[in-house]
Amino acid sequence: MGHAVNLLLGDGRPASFKETFHRCGFFSKSTFYAAFTKIMGVPPLQFIDEARRSGRPASSYNPTPSKQAILSSLSTALKAGGGSFDRQIV
Repeated sequence: MGHAVNLLLGDGRPASFKETFHRCGFFSKSTFYAAFTKIMGVPPLQFIDEARRSGRPASSYNPTPSKQAILSSLSTALKAGGGSFDRQIV
């Protein structure tokens, strides 16, 4: 999601939402939206709005997702593509 943050808040011309999720390897807006929200804690558009109001540069955001958030996002992405991911976290 660090790459997504850099694209969305980018210095100069920020990337569009559609351009961002495609460049981050997502084929579905809803899958990107769900993964971003799980990892960053807020939906992408809310994140952008709050980040712009705060004036913090994109480089100051360091998402550190939990293992559960990563696996959950992968599972969501696989299910959206017709696959499955049934791995337990130890």
